[in-house]
Amino acid sequence: MSFFGLTDPYIWGAYVACFLCVIVCCAIGLMVKKDTGEEEDE
Repeated sequence: MSFFGLTDPYIWGAYVACFLCVIVCCAIGLMVKKDTGEEEDE
């Protein structure tokens, strides 16, 4: 897989870390939004 520079394992690691960071940030954002919405209703 030489396209996108995916021959080096460090490049693979960087791509995986970026995608994991996006997923974790979105999950945390959704949890915080969900918690804030419940507090406002009370």
